[in-house]
Amino acid sequence: MIFRKNLSKLISIVLPVGILLTGCGGGGSSETSMTNITPTVNAGTDQSRSENTSVTLTGTASDSDGSIASYSWTQTAGTNVTLNNASTASATFIAPDLSADEVLSFQLKVTDDDGASNTDSVNVTVEDVNVVPTVDAGVDQSVDESSIVTLSGSGDDSDGSIISYSWTQATGITVTLDNTDAATTTFTAPDVSIDEMLTFELTVTDNDNVDAVDSITITVIHIPSFTLNDTGITHCAGANSEKLDCPVVGYEGQDAEYGRDALAASGDLIKIGAGRAGFDFTKLDANGDALPDSTTSWSCVKDNHTGFVWEVKTSDDGLHDEDHTYSWQNSDPATNGGHHGENGGGYCSGSRCDTEAYVNAVNTQGLCGENDWRLPNRETLRSIVDYSDFSVVIDTDYFPNTKSRYYWSASPYAFNRYYAWNVNFGSGSSNYNFNKFNHFHVRLVRSAVNKK
Repeated sequence: MIFRKNLSKLISIVLPVGILLTGCGGGGSSETSMTNITPTVNAGTDQSRSENTSVTLTGTASDSDGSIASYSWTQTAGTNVTLNNASTASATFIAPDLSADEVLSFQLKVTDDDGASNTDSVNVTVEDVNVVPTVDAGVDQSVDESSIVTLSGSGDDSDGSIISYSWTQATGITVTLDNTDAATTTFTAPDVSIDEMLTFELTVTDNDNVDAVDSITITVIHIPSFTLNDTGITHCAGANSEKLDCPVVGYEGQDAEYGRDALAASGDLIKIGAGRAGFDFTKLDANGDALPDSTTSWSCVKDNHTGFVWEVKTSDDGLHDEDHTYSWQNSDPATNGGHHGENGGGYCSGSRCDTEAYVNAVNTQGLCGENDWRLPNRETLRSIVDYSDFSVVIDTDYFPNTKSRYYWSASPYAFNRYYAWNVNFGSGSSNYNFNKFNHFHVRLVRSAVNKK
């Protein structure tokens, strides 16, 4: 009984081992091993983009026996950029600022859920886009004939540099330009019989050989040889009396016996307009057209003898008001006598209170149909002084609202760069011993030879 029981136990232990051995023999069946398929990837089509623009890299991938587990974009060539969303199918970056076209290369690596990976590359050509340079030939000018004229231009290139300047004359009487390959050039204004307009062009070239052009117009003012009028004095004086008819015995050869004043006194002077003694004035309206001498409202006065047209002052608190004063200011080193003067040192309204700003304000607004007004030089300003008067030395029938005070001229004083000439319309004197920061009155002028 005991033996049978142990035998049964032994059989129960051995039998599975036999079966196991049988299963490992050559006669049984086996399982087939599985191989993972590598994913496919496409980094997209090569593209071209301008510098400083946003670029998107769009890749695609698939896995036939599973799924895509990760994406990874990297740059392999070209100027380094910062890739955004580099771990997604679509990455972006900003194309760099370049001096020449350049190819940037990128690689997209994808990995599937079994750890297998694949790569593809794409090229992005970044195109250098040149910004056209800017150029400024300067502000239009009005200059006297035979004067030295300075043309001051400038150029700028936001994405590079200006490598050359070139001045050329486009229209008008031909002049000789100095330093045509510099930002600033000069020439001598030609002698003209009437006002002439000359046009000049400044061309700047940047480091990419791109040009930009601007032009400037220079109006050359004809200065008549008879700039000054006569004095306005039509009487003579003796030893103990004045305002006598000429000539006075024993005192012959006085001022009133000569010139236009003498012709006017004798009735032999032919005038276009009217005015005291040898002066010949015509009133002009707001458009610059002639008015009858009897008119009671006018904007400008034309001197028919000298060809100058003058501003008429007002009493309306406007831009041309009689009470306004201005410091002397001229920012042009070619004509300011070595010092620019004082910026806004007067008392006025409608403009900054200096002579340069006032001229610019009047020309911007326009006066009597023209925009070429200027500050008169000393001799031009003296041409309307009437020495026959003793309170206001000017014909107030044509120049109302004139103060018997100092009026600035455009002439700097040669022996002190801080001073400029003025004319006193209370006495008729011309003075130089006043600093440019003083505030005086101003009367503007323009030339109208052979014009209305």
